[in-house]
Amino acid sequence: MKFSHSIQLNAAPDWQDHYLAYAQLKKLVYVIEKAKLGLAPLPPTFTVGNTVVFPASAEDADTPGSAAHAFTASAHVGGGTGGNGGGHRRQLTSGSTGGAPEPRALEASWTESNFESTNALMHPPISDEEACYFFTAALMGNLEVVAQFYENKSAELLDQLEALKQRIGEAEAQAKAALTSIPIAGSTRAPDAPDNVWNTASMRAARVLFSKQCTSLFIYLSELKDYIDLNKTGVVKILKKFDKVTGCQIRNAFFDTVVSKQTPFPHEYKHQLEAAITELVGLASHITDHDPDVTRNLLAHQLRDTVVWDRNTVWREMVQKERSAGNEVDVVSLGSLTVPLPSRAGWSRVFFTLLAITLFSVFAGRDWLGGREQSNCMALLIFVIILWTTEVFPLFVTGMLVPFLVVTLGVLREKQDDGAFRRLGSAEAAKAVTGYMFSPTIFLLLGSFSLASALSKHNIAKGITSIGKLVLLSAIFMTTIASMFISNVAAPVVVFGVVTPILRNLPSHSPYAKALVIGVALAANVGGMASPIASPQNIIAMSILNPTPSWSQWFLIAVPLFVVFDLLLWVLLLLVFKPQNVPMPPELLGTGKSYFREHPLDFQQCFIIFISLLTIALWCVSRLLTPWIGDMGMIAVLPLVAFFGTGILNKNDFNNFLWTVIMLAMAGIALGHAVESSGLLIAFSTHVGDLLHRMGHGLYWPMLLCAVITTVVTTFVSHSVGAVILLPVVAQVGLTLADPQPNALVMATALMCSAGMALPVSSFPNMNAIALEDPTGTPWVTVQDFVRVGCYASVIAVGALMSVGYLFIGVARLD
Repeated sequence: MKFSHSIQLNAAPDWQDHYLAYAQLKKLVYVIEKAKLGLAPLPPTFTVGNTVVFPASAEDADTPGSAAHAFTASAHVGGGTGGNGGGHRRQLTSGSTGGAPEPRALEASWTESNFESTNALMHPPISDEEACYFFTAALMGNLEVVAQFYENKSAELLDQLEALKQRIGEAEAQAKAALTSIPIAGSTRAPDAPDNVWNTASMRAARVLFSKQCTSLFIYLSELKDYIDLNKTGVVKILKKFDKVTGCQIRNAFFDTVVSKQTPFPHEYKHQLEAAITELVGLASHITDHDPDVTRNLLAHQLRDTVVWDRNTVWREMVQKERSAGNEVDVVSLGSLTVPLPSRAGWSRVFFTLLAITLFSVFAGRDWLGGREQSNCMALLIFVIILWTTEVFPLFVTGMLVPFLVVTLGVLREKQDDGAFRRLGSAEAAKAVTGYMFSPTIFLLLGSFSLASALSKHNIAKGITSIGKLVLLSAIFMTTIASMFISNVAAPVVVFGVVTPILRNLPSHSPYAKALVIGVALAANVGGMASPIASPQNIIAMSILNPTPSWSQWFLIAVPLFVVFDLLLWVLLLLVFKPQNVPMPPELLGTGKSYFREHPLDFQQCFIIFISLLTIALWCVSRLLTPWIGDMGMIAVLPLVAFFGTGILNKNDFNNFLWTVIMLAMAGIALGHAVESSGLLIAFSTHVGDLLHRMGHGLYWPMLLCAVITTVVTTFVSHSVGAVILLPVVAQVGLTLADPQPNALVMATALMCSAGMALPVSSFPNMNAIALEDPTGTPWVTVQDFVRVGCYASVIAVGALMSVGYLFIGVARLD
């Protein structure tokens, strides 16, 4: 859970407006980051809680007496580079709070290439000192509000405690006087006062009343103590966020020299509250005649019940607010009837839905393609492709329709002993399709997600990945190389985590954001070619190739191929999106080799690296382990158990897995098995084999035809499913050539299984990319963006294979 939500959920409901304004301070950090990068000026004013903050000028920063001045004057502000060095201040016009800064020389953090625009920085970047002063001034202004509230509330509660003590003492004295003033029957002597008058029947009502007052005051004092801890945690977290985002290193120094001396953070304030709570527990134990420890436990139980009720109420209100905000629709009033009014996008969805249903009806139930199963499967294929490409429904929702339609259309068959095929009944088909969907490939996906989560959460990915000055090109090559070792499923997850600081500072629909997101996704697709374990289709190819090529032979072919493709992809993205140059966020300046020098590995990080390397090593030798594990997907259980079992990852991390991507993957697997079982793709492959056989001598043209067909097929179905269906056919076709070279043909086809990348559903990396959203909830890229770039990228991949790849396949001598 984000701390901005956590502080809201754990705050005392009546005091919500008096806590640290963490969410607003976090926004301020990102405002300062943009100002440091030259993407936007500091605003004339910024409101944090009830405090209005003005940008720092030289005159303001030099004003003695302020905590911010004392700190910026004495503490070292690190992390600045280039034009952001300390010591430079922006001068404001006299009497102005938001005047324009004087012009100054700008130094861009990096330059993408001559292809890109050079007018990126529209505003002079502020210095580290200005950033530090502006942020600390805002923070201290907010902490003064916190301190004022604490002083008022603590004084109020301590006064209530004194008043309660006085009332209890007076009630007890009156009760004793009343009990000792009445003579004993038959005697003139007054009775002795009981040891504890609160146990008498006459004091029952007073005991109940004062017990409730003690409980109420205990709850308030305890919440005030938690108020200190929650605000202190918020300060530490926001300072850490500021350091991470801006590159300044002020957290420890500022907290130790300024915050720790600010009310209510010194230890004596908590000691004062604890003493008051102890005194209150003593009062309550005296009234109830219980042991103090028992009384404290009873009061703590009451506190827990109150907190649970309050927090549940706050949680329900938060959920209700978010749901109501997301369900606003335009309506038109017709008299007393109110009817939803579809937007232009809504009418578009209606049109494409009707088109998909119409084409579905044309093929379903016919015998046009050699059998009813084939025609029904074609109807299914057309229907889901239209829905996926037009995004009529969310992609994973369309995926949910696949198993339902596979069963209801009766497209699954099984081969009988006599060679004939029998259509599976609904019950058999339901079991079969759900079995296909939860395959070892899904375990492989979960294992990859666990690796990526552990490496990212514990800041290992930041050290093993490095963004260079050419950010877009660096991200492309980094993704491809990472795919070689942690698969092209996990690699984009890790890289997207690394480039998040760049995306965070870009506006919605930014051409640079589109180029970066699509570039990482397509590079991960090509990374699926890079090594035998980079993708499932390569594992399938290794099982078909005979003799099995060595890793060195595979690298000899794949490395030159992906180097050429990555360079051409970079140029393609620059030409299509024309992204403007953007500066490097300070958060990324510490990545790479220097990161581990500044942040030495601890035991937990070493354990994560060991498990990750062990998993990759086992994947490398998975064929040798097949008699014991059955499938390489079972190896993925190792990181899942190791990370979740030891607490490195927790339930929230598991819930944060990309389950929409997993649903899409399961739908792709189910669709691929349906196409195979119905006989539709086998019939198609048979015709292709006949065509290749008629081509006669040579390898080039059959390889080109296989590459084109494979790229087209794997654009619409899962890469691994395309490999399962096509590779055995291609191997058989290769044997029928005049100069049999089945291994060369299978290798080329396996590489091209990763080249189908024109649609979001074409591959796992594409699904990851389409699921990324900007801070407003708008997807960074659309289906149209993928189609526009992916088609060209697929053509480039085929061209690279038939030039560089064809040359090195011959050098590798696979047959």
